[in-house]
Amino acid sequence: MDTKTPRPIFILALGYHPNPAGGSFRYVRALAEGLVTLGHAVHVFAPLPRGLPATPGFQADIRDGVIIHWFPQGRGWRGKAWMLENKSAWKRMGNLLQKLQPQQPVLLGTHAFLQPAFDKFTGPRLALFTAPWAEEYQWESRGVDGLKDRAIAMVMRWVESRWLRGARKIFTVSGYDQARLKRSHSESLPEVVNIGGGVDLSHFCPLVDRDSPRRERGFPDPCFLWICVRRLEPGLGLEYLIEEIGRVAPQFPNARWCLLGSGSLAGELRKQISRLGLASQVALKGFIPEKELNGWYNAADGSLLTSLDSEGFGLVAAESLAAGTPLLGPDTGALPEILGRLEPLLLFPAAREGALAAKMAEAMSGAAWWPSRSGCAEFAAARFNWSDPVAALSKAVREIEV
Repeated sequence: MDTKTPRPIFILALGYHPNPAGGSFRYVRALAEGLVTLGHAVHVFAPLPRGLPATPGFQADIRDGVIIHWFPQGRGWRGKAWMLENKSAWKRMGNLLQKLQPQQPVLLGTHAFLQPAFDKFTGPRLALFTAPWAEEYQWESRGVDGLKDRAIAMVMRWVESRWLRGARKIFTVSGYDQARLKRSHSESLPEVVNIGGGVDLSHFCPLVDRDSPRRERGFPDPCFLWICVRRLEPGLGLEYLIEEIGRVAPQFPNARWCLLGSGSLAGELRKQISRLGLASQVALKGFIPEKELNGWYNAADGSLLTSLDSEGFGLVAAESLAAGTPLLGPDTGALPEILGRLEPLLLFPAAREGALAAKMAEAMSGAAWWPSRSGCAEFAAARFNWSDPVAALSKAVREIEV
């Protein structure tokens, strides 16, 4: 086969940023758009987000050259909804496969949830592994129904194993995810390749004038501004973050903290902020569109990440550094692969009482280890170019023999 000929690529995903928003969905979008620039015809199949108007029949949504085929979300009890959603996904793919004949696309699956649809595809298949499905579920459920949750997790692990073994090659986004993959699935698997992640360096970059984004957002000068870009959901360490702010805020009355994101924890976090007397220094700003994030990063003096053990790549960390904004993060997940190479002192022991507060106090007091904005941007530009993971995936697609 001519390895220089771009092949059509199907991407089976649980979402496509910003529908819904999220790091893994942004990763999928960046891969898809990058593959288009290399000449591939890219078709993404994803469940139709609630609130987004349905397209009639098999009409597609085209964004930046990527053709998105929405399918209905499953409804009913968990098992039934899962099968219905996969049936809808396969119906969309099957319809397009008939139209593309005799072309043979390559399918990239991005989550084990869609394994039944992935399994029906008889052409060459690849898998992008970003987190163990069962571990994610167990963390989110927190053992509400121990026996039932363990049974569901066992099924998820089995389904994920079938998904991974059905691929010709498995891609991960970090060394941490490679380790999680081996820990979760000790059985023999196809070749595993770490392709890393990237940042849109044309969008996330230092601004010449940092005063303007600060003035536009109404922050006083002098003011040390911290931001945290996160979905406001359980398991992301946000309650811990507010507690740590409460420890350090009285020492720095001119400091401000802004949480940029929305989610189910917003109400509880507001109560916590009020209880700790932080309302004058801490604000929940709600969901911020991606086009506005670079302005926020440039307005900020530092950013914060508080995941407990779930950061498969650390896209927010990479984007913050690309904008020139130093970041404090826990010593878990993939963050040591990012922050540890820039400045190990940017890491703090995850969820340890007082650890983050101490780091914030040192940074606001002018610690020598706090990196410069230019140093952060140069570090990110040298390591987080989307062209690398996109090229690795395109190469794998081109080399496949049907």
